[in-house]
Amino acid sequence: MEPEHPLLRHFLAALAYRTQKALRGAPGGFGEFRAAPGVRTPAEVVRHMTSVLGYARTHFVGGSYRPDALPDLAQEVARFHAMLHRLAGHLERGDVLQGTTPERLLQGPFADAMAHAGQLALLRRLAGSPVPAENFIVADIDAAILGPDQPPPVAPDPEWPLPLLGERPHAAPAVAFAIEPMLPADWPAVRAIYADGIATGHATFQTEAHEWEAWDAGHLATPCLVARVAEAVAGWAALSSVSSRCVYGGVAEVSLYVGAAWRGRGVGSGLLAALIEASEQAGLWTLQAGIFPENGASLALFGKHGFRVVGVRERLGQMTFGPLAGSWRDVVLLERRSA
Repeated sequence: MEPEHPLLRHFLAALAYRTQKALRGAPGGFGEFRAAPGVRTPAEVVRHMTSVLGYARTHFVGGSYRPDALPDLAQEVARFHAMLHRLAGHLERGDVLQGTTPERLLQGPFADAMAHAGQLALLRRLAGSPVPAENFIVADIDAAILGPDQPPPVAPDPEWPLPLLGERPHAAPAVAFAIEPMLPADWPAVRAIYADGIATGHATFQTEAHEWEAWDAGHLATPCLVARVAEAVAGWAALSSVSSRCVYGGVAEVSLYVGAAWRGRGVGSGLLAALIEASEQAGLWTLQAGIFPENGASLALFGKHGFRVVGVRERLGQMTFGPLAGSWRDVVLLERRSA
């Protein structure tokens, strides 16, 4: 047996662990989730992982390998783990590599497959179901465990989900609030919450909050909502038209912002649910939203309320402020069609 083979076997076990980590607890239908046209679904990603590992195996057995598509994600995953077992068997027996070296096997197909395990985790986030964090350096990874039944995390992140966009790092209790129509007198509080969201650098390309007249002119008169905790405005939600053409009269874009003190306490979810209900009562049939991929909290919130990812608009705009000033940024486009 080559001295590198035990390390390669451990790498395959780590690949099995990381793949199941990305798939464990995935929402129904995740296997067919397509983040954007031309982007592989999770089932297609797993099939590609099997393909590159099958290519690696040809350096032991010769020939070529190109797997056909299987009916669903579960069958693709089963075939992937079977391929891991076959490869590990060659390494354990000390079979001779043909036409390559252990180092090139690692830097090529093995590394490629691990990169795609990370892609599965990214697709989970885009699907509104991010993968919980853990410290992988202490994970219970065993070279003999290559199947789908992987051990639980040894050191899960105690602060998961990670705070995003100024959220407090520890869970906060839910708060009682009332959803009411926005009034012109609410504008100072609404503007302050908007400015706070802008300052995060992950809410909008907008650089500053306009005055009331300009903001009001750019949004539909109804529904336009605030969440009140006692007398304080804790968050707001509004809609804007996407087009002046009558055929798009029932399509609107969502804006939703929650004050830093009230994030993670149910305010955003309550506002979005009320906005959806009010939009349907107003005769709107489709709501859409554009969210930066880094804004996992908002992606999860909208996914919870029935929005689906339509695609990713790549390098849509260039940031002009904050730590990402000068960067071209992607925007995830989501939509919700009323029944």
